[in-house]
Order: sequence, then structure tokens, then C-alpha cells
Amino acid sequence: MFGVRTNRQDPLLRRWGTAAFHFVGRRVLRIEIPQGATAFRLVRAELARKIVDLRLGTPYFLATVPRLTSRYTCVPVAHRARARGESKVGMGFLASHAIELFVGFTRRLTTAASATALFAAGLGVLAAGAAAFGLLGASATAAVLFALISVLLLVSSLTVRYLVVIGAGQPRPRQFYIREANVAVDADDRLFTAEDQTGPRLIDVQLGKGVSA
Repeated sequence: MFGVRTNRQDPLLRRWGTAAFHFVGRRVLRIEIPQGATAFRLVRAELARKIVDLRLGTPYFLATVPRLTSRYTCVPVAHRARARGESKVGMGFLASHAIELFVGFTRRLTTAASATALFAAGLGVLAAGAAAFGLLGASATAAVLFALISVLLLVSSLTVRYLVVIGAGQPRPRQFYIREANVAVDADDRLFTAEDQTGPRLIDVQLGKGVSA
């Protein structure tokens, strides 16, 4: 269940940014995200655990939940003004957050980037041929060259961001491991398993055998 704020009282720029975010995500890139959904959400524990266990590079709840189940809805929630302090979420963070969604949950953006790079390469070949035969002057050739460089840099930035998303989803050690606990702890969070705690073990690299110390 996702909450949709009614009578939203955020600054106009923030509201326009949210509207543009949903338009690009839903209409242009065809990502299934609940219309107008906010950070307020209520999900079953097993569904939340499933999303966490996916080890996604960008665990974006708004887009991940519709991929796992069609049984979700949106409910209106009242806008609650901030009582004290200032928001730590700036436009830079929101833009980065949106890019993670656009890159991580659709192939349309990367497909468009690759097609643009291919078109730019063909245009570069034509421009080089025209310049070689004297059909383009020095100024026109330089303008075409700078335009192609700009396009290729944009495509490169999208490619790098896509690789960052892929790398973020790769297995890696947890930030913390638990050595001992007097409460129930998930096995993946333990530093040692029950078998390891029976006694230290040495690994014979040459023979490839485990030998009890």
C-alpha cells in the first residue's frame, strides 16, 4: 500500500520535479510505478524481505513492488508540514535518485543511448568524408566534431552510471558481522557458523584439506 499526499504544500519546484519524474518514468520509460506514490508505504514483512534478498543495486521500492506483486493500491494521506528543522534532501539527491530508477529499471534509456552513439558514429564518418573532399569548411567541421564529442560524452556518462548500478548489486561482505549474541540472529549476519564455533580450523593450501587445529 502506497500513500499519495492530498493537498500537497511543498514548494512549487518540488511539485513540478515530482510530476516530471513520474511522467518520464511512467510514460516515457514505461516503468510501472504507482501514480503519485510517496515514501509512505506499508508492505507485508515477507514481501519486504524478498526485496532485500534480491540484493539489487538500486532497491527502489516504488518500482520493485509492482514487479513482485500486482496486489497493491494507493491511498490518500494528508500532508503533514515539517514541525522543525530543514529537509536534508536537495535537488541533487533527488536527481541522482531518479537516475538510479531510470537506469536500473528499464532498458529503454540504454537502448536509446546505444542507438544515439551508433548514429553519431555514422554522422562522424560522413563528416570526415565531406571534409576530406572539401565539402565542409574548417568551421563547419569543428562544429560537427564538438557536437559529436558532446553526444558521445553523454552516452559514456549513461554507460558508466549503468555499470555503477550493476556493480552495486554484486555480492560483497556485510558492513557488520555478529560474533556472539543472546538473541536470534540471521545466519548470514554471523561471523562464525555453528560448525566453525566447534573449534578453529586450518586450511592446508597444498593438499586442499581442512585440518582441525
